[in-house]
Amino acid sequence: MKMPKEHGAWAMLYAPFLLGVLVAGRVNGPALWLLVAMTALFFARESLWRLRRARRHGRVEPDALRALRVELALLALAGSLLLGVHRLWGLLPIGAAAALLLAFNLDRAAQREERSVATEIVAILGFAMSAPAAFYAVTGTWHVRALWLWLICLLYFSSSVFHVKSCVLALHARRPGDFRRMRLLSLLYHVGLATTVALLSLRRDLPLLAAAFAPVLLRALWGLLHPPRSLNLKRIGILEIVYSVNFLLFSWLALRSA
Repeated sequence: MKMPKEHGAWAMLYAPFLLGVLVAGRVNGPALWLLVAMTALFFARESLWRLRRARRHGRVEPDALRALRVELALLALAGSLLLGVHRLWGLLPIGAAAALLLAFNLDRAAQREERSVATEIVAILGFAMSAPAAFYAVTGTWHVRALWLWLICLLYFSSSVFHVKSCVLALHARRPGDFRRMRLLSLLYHVGLATTVALLSLRRDLPLLAAAFAPVLLRALWGLLHPPRSLNLKRIGILEIVYSVNFLLFSWLALRSA
């Protein structure tokens, strides 16, 4: 199996899953099988893209086909156990939504639009579903905390889309207006994000959310006021890991009693 190329997508998939497990308070068999299913689907996306690209160019990709068979077998095994043994039928809507989002992502990739803001936000919408799915897999019941898990993961990881694209366009914009438009979009998003977090933090059981989002809000503000003159991808990656750990810690503390 070939490793997916989008390194940031790994964090966007597994961090919400980990948060869902942490808020649920334990790890059990269904959570582990859900992890297998998620990983298999994630790898299958890369295999499907390789097969689709090869077909378009009249080539054959036997390695991708073999990998896809393994990935689908693992997905079928994990899904059978989750539904047939553990009776977690509430995962069916999430699985259907994940399949639809995968098809949408593949279609956008075929049109070379996989890097657009809209496409990346839709992808994050799908990745964020791993948080409520993990919570449900552990507890066996749907709870309002599952909705909070999905919402805050979606809001948090969407921030990086606007911030990173603003930084990249500050240095490599094809047209001068591209950077200005993206900076405005980033400003609007982060003002809306700060407002939403402030309102949520006013709830008696969610004040720690402000601490979960504070680093990325300050990062975005600094980036908007001081566009970068160079990009250090290693430094950006390390900082994103630190921000994600902070997000996981304070979101867990905020939601475990919500």
